[in-house]
Amino acid sequence: MFTSGRALAVALSLSLVSVACDADPPKRPVAGGSGGQNNGSAGSMGMSGGTGGAGMAGMTGRGGMGGGAGMGGAGMGGMAGANRDAGPPETRPTDAMADAMADAMPDAMPRALETLLPLKSTWKYLDDGTDQMTAWKGPTFSDTAWKTGPAPLGYGDAGKMLTAALQTTVTFGADATMKFVTTYFRTTFTLTNVQTIKTAVLEMSVDDGAVVYINGVEVVPRINMPMAAFDSTTVAMGNRGDNAGISDTLDIMPITALKEGMNVIAVEVHQSVRTSSDLIMDLALKVERTAVATDAGATDAADMAAVITDAGDAAVDAAGSTTDTTTTTDATTDATDDAVDATTG
Repeated sequence: MFTSGRALAVALSLSLVSVACDADPPKRPVAGGSGGQNNGSAGSMGMSGGTGGAGMAGMTGRGGMGGGAGMGGAGMGGMAGANRDAGPPETRPTDAMADAMADAMPDAMPRALETLLPLKSTWKYLDDGTDQMTAWKGPTFSDTAWKTGPAPLGYGDAGKMLTAALQTTVTFGADATMKFVTTYFRTTFTLTNVQTIKTAVLEMSVDDGAVVYINGVEVVPRINMPMAAFDSTTVAMGNRGDNAGISDTLDIMPITALKEGMNVIAVEVHQSVRTSSDLIMDLALKVERTAVATDAGATDAADMAAVITDAGDAAVDAAGSTTDTTTTTDATTDATDDAVDATTG
């Protein structure tokens, strides 16, 4: 997962200070731009500085861009490098600067999901009331004799579906007071690069209860079904009623049920009572891959890191400029002393 924007900003700022503090300090404190000399404490979210600081005209003053490398306290990438206790209140940095930088980077990246099996897919189904035991859910089972139809599949109050109106009507037997408890569904989907799968989810609409299998392995929590052993006569734990169209979004566990190539997904839907007025089944299967290529949040984080790096470079340049100025001043002083000595002599 990605770290929060604030944590990233702090980490980058601390790294900048560590690099900046390795630079050789100037021989003497010299005012730069509008900065002036300043025993600079850190700006917002920064570290303590040393002595003096090359201020940069047009920036914050009193320490300028972070007060120079390792001298005046580089605060949050240099932008809040002024001494918090120096100057008029309107020029002092505040935590709002750090907050603004943290806000520029999102706390978490949205999950990018790839659809492997969409809603309204075509399914094979068996609605004759027989008990299919266990073989039916495996990948080698032959369902050629089963009926075929697009989802949503079911019967009864189709108006409650959130995904779409019923596309395929399944039967419930000759007696409406003794409807079949269980109806079976199967379909396939193809998966490539299975090693890149990080998570997988099911988005499912069902009435009343369901158990889902992938390649014969039961996955996701059972929907409205008891956790104990069950068979084709086991009823769901309750009537979903007007909530029949609610879409259940569930993480697939174990993820190892998925395999490279063709996969079989099988669903058994159970009624809560034999006189139930409706049955509904439709689902989508989506996966999240480990490779997150391009994302606006990632781009923003990279851009912010570049800004902080640029500020650090500017601070180092400012330190170098101060050193150069000090050296020039020393040379001028020495020349003046020589001239005085010559005149006196």
